[in-house]
This record gives sequence, structure tokens and C-alpha cells, in this order.
Amino acid sequence: MANSLTSLDRGRPSTLARHRQGSPLLGNARQGLAPSFAVVTYKGRNFRLKYRTEEQIVRDDRGRAATYIDTVIVGVSPNISRQYFPDAYVEGASEGPACYSTDGKVPDVGVPQRQNPVCGTCKHSQWGSRVTDAGKRAKACQETRRLAVVPLQNIENELMGGPMMLRVPPMSLSNLSNYSDFLASKGASFETVATRIGFDENVAYPRLTFETLDWLDDDQQLAATGEDGSGGVCASPLIERMLGGVEVEVSDQNASPQSPPRRASEEPAPAPRREPPPPMELPAEGEEIEEDADDDDEEEEAPKAAANPFVEEVAPPPRPRGRPRKEGNGKAASQLAIEADMESALDNLLGESKSL
Repeated sequence: MANSLTSLDRGRPSTLARHRQGSPLLGNARQGLAPSFAVVTYKGRNFRLKYRTEEQIVRDDRGRAATYIDTVIVGVSPNISRQYFPDAYVEGASEGPACYSTDGKVPDVGVPQRQNPVCGTCKHSQWGSRVTDAGKRAKACQETRRLAVVPLQNIENELMGGPMMLRVPPMSLSNLSNYSDFLASKGASFETVATRIGFDENVAYPRLTFETLDWLDDDQQLAATGEDGSGGVCASPLIERMLGGVEVEVSDQNASPQSPPRRASEEPAPAPRREPPPPMELPAEGEEIEEDADDDDEEEEAPKAAANPFVEEVAPPPRPRGRPRKEGNGKAASQLAIEADMESALDNLLGESKSL
């Protein structure tokens, strides 16, 4: 469904429409639906962002696919979640897991194909229940830990609904644990520092890394935890839903390094009060963006890039429109000025030679 307000922006409502201000119909359409949250995923070593029906590549301030994101971690699940896929991944497939568990102990209510009453004794949770293409023993049921993160540059992140979920895959769990030990040794915690999440360049598969950038400043800490330390984004009800709620979304990054990622259907999206403009079509990874052709016609206004909460938006300087003004024989005024200066310098040089 299109959410463009172009036609509404051009015109005006009927004078009788004022009697319907504060209409209950919009509120009725939102009743009974929980707010949705964005999911940070990755493919290869590039981060992606899914929110409602839109998915985009996270790009840095130069427009390149981002290989790291600067965040504040505002929630960590105490449980290891599990999900089991009986079939091999097929590119573009959207089937969810056959069985899954949010708390890692028992399958969630309503799973499509319950494999065992208890996760710990399930045959798919045992080492050797799956053999990778490289011949290594692994678990058929994948283990992940859920995080709630917000962009460092925009901690409230109102455009994307607030906190976003990021799943830490199996081979990255030890990195997260080591990072937790490091913060504890410094008297810090996840929600009091800025964390850069990137990829380990020393391994062939995408393994997440965690690096401290700095302490949050007063304004950032206020947004993250509130004045008394119990408010801010950390108190968002979305965090409890994404860390401990029923499994509603499965994203690309949850596969183990030896197997491709898998995806599941997205959770139902509520009817929003005001939908942000849809993101522009982004170029494929590795594809260069062509510059606008230089012609005598007036340039059209460039479309806005997709919203990126991980990059601080800075207003670009105004671009001159059209070509430089031409004078006389059709040359630009700047070119005429350069030629005049050269002629003057040549006259001076000839005058000095005659005097000698």
C-alpha cells in the first residue's frame, strides 16, 4: 500500500472536513496491534535494516555499504534462543523455522513442527546432529542471543520505532561474552558506552566484533537511561517483546558460518499514524552511482536517500543551478577574466623588454 501524501499535500480538505477532526477511525484501525520494531541483519559483511515492509542496505556517510555500525546496546537477552530449519537454505526463500524457542528451554507455543518437548534433550540440539559442507560437526538447531540496539547518532530513533533487534549468531557469542567481561573490568555497562559492532576480518565467515568507542555524554545518557537510570530508551516496552516475546521475525544473519542464512515471514505491521517516506531504490552492492549529465536544461531536484539512522544527517550546501553566465563571444565570464590577466601580463613583459 502506498503511503505517499503527494496528492494530499497539493490540495486542501473540504471545509466540512473540520467537523471530523479527532475522528476515532484512525485509532480504531490500530487497536489490538502491537507496535513493530526494526531488525538489524547482515549479508556477507554488510549490515542491512528491515522495518515493516522495507529493507535497505545500511550505508556510511559516503554512501558505501557499511561494514560496521555505531550503537548503544540497550537490551541483552539472558537466554540463548534456538531455531531449527529441516531443509537447506534456498536464496530468496521466506519460510520460517519449523521449530524455535525464545528462551532456549522449551519450544514456543504455536511452532509449526514441534521437534521435542524440551530443547536440551532434542536430537537437533546435540553436537554432530549436523555435518557442515567442510565435514565439521555442528548443531542442527541454531543458537543465537538477541540484543536491542539503537543508533549512537539518534538514540531515540523515532523514525524506526525506537530500539532495534540484532541477533548474535553462534560463532559470535564468545565475542559478546568477552566484551561484557571487558566492560565490567572498567566499571562500565552496555548502556553507558558507545559500541561499534563490526566484522572479524581474520575469518572467512561473518563473525561479529564489539568495540568500545567512548563513554556516552550527558545528553546521550539521558536519552538512553533517563535522569534516574531507569527510563529513556532502556525502558521501552519493545525491548521486552523483542528479547523475550514470541518469535515473530527470523532474519538473514542467524545461520551458522558453515551454512547460509535463513529468513522467515515478517511480523504483522500496524497501521501507522504517519508513515515515513519509502526509501529510494539503492544501487546494487559494488555498483557505482552515475553522475548527472551536464546539459543546458535546469537540473531536477535529486531524490532523498533512504532514511539511515546510523548516519547523522547534515544539510548539504546549496548547489549552483545551470551553467556559468556567458558573455560576448559565448565564453564563460571566468574564462574571459583569465584571458584578460594573461594579456595584461604579456603587455607588461613586452614593455620591460623595449625599455632594455
